[in-house]
Amino acid sequence: ARFGFDIQRPRGLVLGAGPVGLLGAMMFRANDIDTHVFSREADDSPRADLIRSLDATYISALRTPLERLPERIGAVDDAFEAVGVPEVAFGALPVLAANGVLVMSGIPGRRGPVPAELGRWMRDLVLKNQVVLGTVNASRSAFESAVHLLEQFMALFPNAVRSLITRVPFEEAPEVLVEGRGIKDVIATRT
Repeated sequence: ARFGFDIQRPRGLVLGAGPVGLLGAMMFRANDIDTHVFSREADDSPRADLIRSLDATYISALRTPLERLPERIGAVDDAFEAVGVPEVAFGALPVLAANGVLVMSGIPGRRGPVPAELGRWMRDLVLKNQVVLGTVNASRSAFESAVHLLEQFMALFPNAVRSLITRVPFEEAPEVLVEGRGIKDVIATRT
């Protein structure tokens, strides 16, 4: 503990293990953030194994309900939402530490009202000095930066980057549409 205080490694939570969540987890890990990924796939799923290959912790919603997440992982400094489900995005606020930041990237489908604890959320956001922000578009420089980050990720996590897109020939489209093969399946109309 230098200067009489201990600086801990930052802690992060990614909500969702799809393509965007996986990129968020790689970003956290590339920045040496102790990373936890919460998603609905089983603990023994290929996505869970992929998350663990990043040296991140995978938490299955099948075994740990969202409301039990704070007791399972404690508080996190940064959270990245990549599921597009309001109940999950805002349901993760109790795990956000004081001065924490929650970035939302998912877009929920249109549906009816969602029950909310607005008073608790507002109180926590103000008293804990937390930030919640949404992101969807970026500038040219952000895209250029993303290309450089993907190069870095390719060096650090080659299998994870390769798994992001599975290309299959058009003839296999019916099978892929029913079962899926990868994290993001792309059906090639020309080979």
